[in-house]
Parts: sequence; C-alpha cells; structure tokens
Amino acid sequence: MIKIPLNPFVGLKPYAENQNNSYFGREQEVENVLDILQKNKFVTFSGASGSGKTSLINAGLIPRLKKGFVGQAGKDWAIASFRPGIDPLVNLSYALTAREVLKDDLKSNTTDRKYYSEIISNFGSLGIVEIYKRSEIFGKKNLLIIIDQLEDLYKYNRYFDYALSEEDNVLMDLIYRTVTFKNTAIYFLICIETPYLTKLTSYNKLQEIISKSQYSIQNIDYTGIHQILKDTFYKKNIQFNSKVIDLFNETLKEEISYLPNFQYLLYKLYEKFLVDGVEKKTIELEDLDAMGGVKYSIANDFETIYTSSSNQEKKTIALFFKSIIDIQNPSSLGQYERILKISEYINFSQAEVSEIIRSFKKTFEDLFDIFE
Repeated sequence: MIKIPLNPFVGLKPYAENQNNSYFGREQEVENVLDILQKNKFVTFSGASGSGKTSLINAGLIPRLKKGFVGQAGKDWAIASFRPGIDPLVNLSYALTAREVLKDDLKSNTTDRKYYSEIISNFGSLGIVEIYKRSEIFGKKNLLIIIDQLEDLYKYNRYFDYALSEEDNVLMDLIYRTVTFKNTAIYFLICIETPYLTKLTSYNKLQEIISKSQYSIQNIDYTGIHQILKDTFYKKNIQFNSKVIDLFNETLKEEISYLPNFQYLLYKLYEKFLVDGVEKKTIELEDLDAMGGVKYSIANDFETIYTSSSNQEKKTIALFFKSIIDIQNPSSLGQYERILKISEYINFSQAEVSEIIRSFKKTFEDLFDIFE
C-alpha cells in the first residue's frame, strides 16, 4: 500500500498547538517572546495582519511553555485564550471557564462565567488576581491569558465604540494591575495589528509596561524560506528553482501581509505534487503561475469557485459580499456585519447565512470569522 504523505501546511488557518511538529522557521522568535514574558509577565506582540502572530503563539510559544518553561509558580502552565470581539469582558470570563484553566479537572465550566464576571465587577482592577487566588491552580500553576486580535476593540465600531464604552478601559486596568501585582503568577500576552498599536497610548497606566514589553514579529527572510522548504519539500525529493525562491523572498520582503498567500500556495503545491502524486522533480515559476502566484493564489481560487457556481449561487455570493461591505469605507480589509443583518439583506435565515460562511471556510478558513 502506498503511504500518502500528510500535508504539513495548513492553508489559510493559523497553526494549532498540535501542529507544532510542522511549524518551522520561528524557533528563535519564540525564545525572544518568552524572554520578555519571563522578565515582565507581559508581552505586547504586534505585526501586520496575516503575519503569523497567532500561529507563533499556538504552535510555537504554547508548546514551548508546556515543555517546562519556568514561571513564577514553577514549570506548569494554565492557558486561557480569547479575542475581545464586541463583548470583551464577557469573552474574558468565558475564556477563564475553559477546560484545564482554573480547575484541575478536564471539563469546561461555562456556568462559572457569571461568577467570574461578578468578581471582576466587585474587585475592579484586581478581579483577575482574586479569581486566580480562589482557583484550584493557585500556587500550583502559572496562568497565561492570551488576548488575540486586540484590534477588535477598534475595528468594529458600529457595534463596539471604544470611545463611548468603558469596557476597554476596564480590560486595560485589569491587565496593568494584574501583571504589576508581584506575588501572583499571572501573565498576559496581547496580540495586536501594527496599525492599531498607537491606540494603546491612550491607556496611561499601560504605557508604563508596554514600553519594555513590545515585540514585533519578524519577516521571513531567505534563510527562513529555505528552512521551511528544506523541512517539507526537500525531504520528499522535490526541489525549487532558485528563481522561485527569489520570488518568494522578494514578495515577502515587499509586504509581510502576503504571508497567508505564501502559506496557501505552499499548501496547494504540496497537495498537488505530493499528496495527489503529480510527478515533479523541481517546481518552476510556471507551476506557481498556474495557481495564481504568491499574490493571487487566494483570489485565483475565489474566481474558480465563483465561475463554477450556478447563476443562483452567483447571485447569492454577490448579495452576501454586498451585505458586509461598509459603504463608508469600502476599501477596508476588515469588512464585517451581524449575521442577523446579512440574513435580512439577502433574505436568508440566520442558519442559512451561517452555512454559507461555513462553506467558504472549508476552502478559505480564517478569511471568514464568526465571533461574538
């Protein structure tokens, strides 16, 4: 029986913790981030959209922590991770109820969400410290709270206006007071897109710790690209023309946000020439062009799906995208809308709209998000 190789590339979704054995080229960056975390109990991790921040955390930093990285409470870690969405304090409370966070059993305890929210309300900026002190892991495990895509607070102002809401201020006060509380093993890592980094200057207390805790994800250079190819394609006796590697390097040097396109292209190349078994010794520029190249690999597949759809499906797709375009800012990359609003616009039920999004996610993964 011929053994079909598993694709080590994940397409457009971030790498997960259990995919760390297929995550290459960022080992030193993981150590750099952990060094800051160990010294300050806090890291502000920034980078362009799609630059690989979430993957570095999931498949690099978290596995490294769990291998015995030393924190204030020893070598064991509990990790709560969430994105703020449009209800940051509720989403924080839910993250603390996840399995293996504040309780020793392996069950998720979502019923505790209200209890944690009440503690935060009663104890203010020391709410997280109090929750940790009352938990089963107090003194036994370090607690790392990861806030991914902190830019949510500033991107979705039709539904969460940080200029009018106090929730972002409460969240920042919680972070500041928690990490400056010396005798508690609680750590914070916040991820934010670079263009929104200046928004954090409005939180005066937080500025005291941000100045010494920033880390910006580095671009992948020629050496990193070569290492990725060496650990994947070269091991399977498939080489790359030097002009292809030069193109990869030039494109990513030009704009780091092409990294998802690059990752998606490598996924498709591996799928075609290794998983599907199309015979090939060396990948050439024309192989890339057939898939849209680095810059248009995603758009190429969008076009394929659209042109192969029925006329009715094309109308639905067109209406769907019209429903999420902000006419005040049509060029924005972060288009969004409530599912209820989309369903009203295209005259579909909310369940049908959710199914449309799920069908897109099968191919395009995290280009489409559903969150609260």
